[in-house]
Amino acid sequence: VAWAAVVVLASSPYAIRYATENRPYSLQILLVLLGWLALCGALERPGLAPLAAVAAVTGLLLYTQYWSMWLLAIVGVCLVWRAVRGEALADRQAARSAIVAIVAGGLTFLPWVPTFLYQAANTGTPWGERILPTAGFSIAAYEFAGGQRHSEATALLVPLLVLALLAIFGRALDARRVELDLRTRPGVRLQAAVLVAALLLGLLASYAGGTTFAGRYAAGLFPLFVMVVAFGFTVFADARVRYVALALVAALGLVGGVRNLVENRTQAAQAAAVIRAEAEPGDVVVYCPDQVGPDVSRLLRDEEGLEQLTFPDGDPPEFVDWVDYQERIDRADTQAFAAEVLERAGETHTVWFVIAPGYRNFEGECEAIGAGLSAGRPGARTRVAPDDQFFEFQGLIEYPKP
Repeated sequence: VAWAAVVVLASSPYAIRYATENRPYSLQILLVLLGWLALCGALERPGLAPLAAVAAVTGLLLYTQYWSMWLLAIVGVCLVWRAVRGEALADRQAARSAIVAIVAGGLTFLPWVPTFLYQAANTGTPWGERILPTAGFSIAAYEFAGGQRHSEATALLVPLLVLALLAIFGRALDARRVELDLRTRPGVRLQAAVLVAALLLGLLASYAGGTTFAGRYAAGLFPLFVMVVAFGFTVFADARVRYVALALVAALGLVGGVRNLVENRTQAAQAAAVIRAEAEPGDVVVYCPDQVGPDVSRLLRDEEGLEQLTFPDGDPPEFVDWVDYQERIDRADTQAFAAEVLERAGETHTVWFVIAPGYRNFEGECEAIGAGLSAGRPGARTRVAPDDQFFEFQGLIEYPKP
């Protein structure tokens, strides 16, 4: 089971993707694995070291990604149940000690609570609409298999789900037969229950709060999913079947994993290449929406003398400010913004417009800015066409100087 878990995780397109992005999700996966080991140690061999590790991981998870709180909540409920209903006194005492460790780790989050509450009230997920919890389960499953944008995910999703179901309900009768028990089988019953309950709790909270769900939010639950899948291989009594099944999962996973490594997820390099080759000092680079600013601007950081600004606020492009995002978009005046851009460019500088149509809450806004720029600068040329085959697509329009 341990080796199967290593192979499934190492070949997973989900894990590979977030190992290649500067986001918290790969770290979250690592912390959950460490936390699981620490908690097992604290329950099996109570002592200061494993309990300190549980407390440390608890605090780190809360600071790493907010969705970790749903996993910690469900784990806490399980520990309370064990502390009250455990068969042996030693089991109940170990569970109580683990609860104290989790609470201690949670207390380290208190200095951040005001920031968390402010973000909950003023940021959220303005880039997406809330979804039903049932849809969230489907999204998470597809993302665990590699993502809905890639056809390989469908091929990998089938064996992953079959193995997970076999792990929970299956038992080998002999080399050719597997028995299913709807009462579930011992093994990873608890891990599967925590996985489902934590995901459901997070999805219900997200729906109630009016925020959306993305598959990456479930990164903290992915290690549990890997454990369940890995245990599913033990249902095959014939070792040859186990090895073939593991090889199949690894091969399908690496197909999607390699795609995540070699494919560019953004068109930023295309737009930046044109600007770097042709822009002159004093030219104005405009981004709409501001969400496409960071990836292009970082490729232009060596270019001196370019003036860069973003819609809706005219801010620099290095960061995206999510505070009261929808309200700021609603207040923005596209024609006034276009006029300001033309004024900054004057009569001697080119305007380079990085545009990504179709973003939620920006329907028609970026196109209106383009129309305003065209009115003042006839002869616009599309230098890069938006291609929605990219995860983050964007085009580039040149408005030449008069």
